[in-house]
Amino acid sequence: MFKRIKMAICLGLSVVCYMTYAVEMNDPTKPSTYRETVAPNKKFYRLESVLLGHDRKLAIINGLSFSEGDNHKLGKVIAINSDHVVLQGSKRHILKLVTLSVKKNVDEK
Repeated sequence: MFKRIKMAICLGLSVVCYMTYAVEMNDPTKPSTYRETVAPNKKFYRLESVLLGHDRKLAIINGLSFSEGDNHKLGKVIAINSDHVVLQGSKRHILKLVTLSVKKNVDEK
């Protein structure tokens, strides 16, 4: 009985020691110039998409859709253009649409 308790304690201590070592271990593949990024306290608003039609314009901001004249936390949606949205509240805000493009090599088919 005493032998089993002693073995369980040793096993438990070895697991705890291993976990503390794993937490403190540095990543050898991390570049020497790497800096930890700290999440800012400010809330960011991202223009995700713009939909332009003949009779309506929609802007998708942080997953929510807005039309011209709608109210947003930043202010009233004044204009929706193909690459940016203008919001007017206590300040004027312009959210720009950032698109990523992938270029294909000429040699690839």
